[in-house]
Amino acid sequence: MAHKRTSNWIRKSTRLAIYCRDGWACTFCGRTAESGAFLTLDHVVAHVMGGSNKATNLITACRSCNSSKKALP
Repeated sequence: MAHKRTSNWIRKSTRLAIYCRDGWACTFCGRTAESGAFLTLDHVVAHVMGGSNKATNLITACRSCNSSKKALP
C-alpha cells in the first residue's frame, strides 16, 4: 500500500498565508498555481539540518523544484 502524503505538520491557514505572501508562485522558477503548478512548501534551512517549521523558514516551491532541490540550501 502506498504511503499517503499529508500536510499535518503545518496549519492550513499558515500554508495559505505563505502561498499568499509569495504571490502564489514558486520562489525558484516563478510558475504559479494559476498556470498549473502544484505548489508545496520548502524549508530554507532543511528540517533535517535543524530548520524550523516557522513561516520565516518556509517558502513556496512547485513540486518539481522542491523535488529536485532535496536538502540543498
